[in-house]
Amino acid sequence: MTKDRARFAIGIDLGTTNSALAFAPLVGKGIPEVLIVPQWEGLASLTEKPTLPSFLYLPEEAVAAHLRGEEVGAGQWIVGLFARLKASEAPGRVVHSAKSWLCHHAADRSAPFLPWGSTVLAREQKISPVRASALILNYLRGIWNSRFAQAGFAFDDQDITVTVPASFDAAAQRLTITAAEEAGFPGDVRLLEEPQAAFYCWLESHDPARELWQRPDDGQPETCRQVEDGRHDRRADDRDEDARHARAQAPEAWEGFVLAFREYAAATAAEMVRCPPDQLAKAQGMAQIAHELAQTLMNAPRIHERAREAGRHGRQP
Repeated sequence: MTKDRARFAIGIDLGTTNSALAFAPLVGKGIPEVLIVPQWEGLASLTEKPTLPSFLYLPEEAVAAHLRGEEVGAGQWIVGLFARLKASEAPGRVVHSAKSWLCHHAADRSAPFLPWGSTVLAREQKISPVRASALILNYLRGIWNSRFAQAGFAFDDQDITVTVPASFDAAAQRLTITAAEEAGFPGDVRLLEEPQAAFYCWLESHDPARELWQRPDDGQPETCRQVEDGRHDRRADDRDEDARHARAQAPEAWEGFVLAFREYAAATAAEMVRCPPDQLAKAQGMAQIAHELAQTLMNAPRIHERAREAGRHGRQP
């Protein structure tokens, strides 16, 4: 459920290489925006970028003294572009790919061993993958508050989602939540798998009710579309003919696939709707339908192959 005081939905991509924060108002028709992140790109230069490189640099004393007292990047570890630039100059002082370590089961991901293989830093100077992720998240939280907190939109009061790879298991997801807690995030932060987030983004710019019912040969063969956008492949002619023949011979298989995909899309879309408590059970039921239909979609290549074989041999699949 949305917080009573929340005015923005915040989405954070905690990336292996780059991280980003986007936000959209929960009231009105405002469009999503990407938070521009101030960060150091050198000892004397500050820049603003829409992404934050997921690199952390523990500066030498001279560098730390130079930056001490600055409002941006004043922590013990410097996050962002300057840290990425330092990765080639002082690799033993730079942490990168911390998110990848969160799903590395052979390592104690709460133990301080990053930068990996560094002989420059003592053990007590190193940090864990969880801590590194927390520092990146905390940096984004601080930038948000520096821009919005005085206007009454503190970060902790907003509706916050962090995306995670679909490959993250329950342990990696728990570690991500732990990192968010260490970063000072509120306890109700949610996780969202990246493919699902990408699908929601697609829904924002398409008409699922219309587009998901269209066949690939709905009046304009794939070959024509390829010619129009300059990517025509002669073999596409044969593929178009095979596909049309197979669908003519096996309409049930094809229509079943289209129906499954459309219902999966509809159920997934319904899942993201913020519904009142009395509708929660229905939404959860639709989420279960989405899960079951996803399994059907996984078998789509086999269905298509059987349909093609049926078309070639003049029989039903």
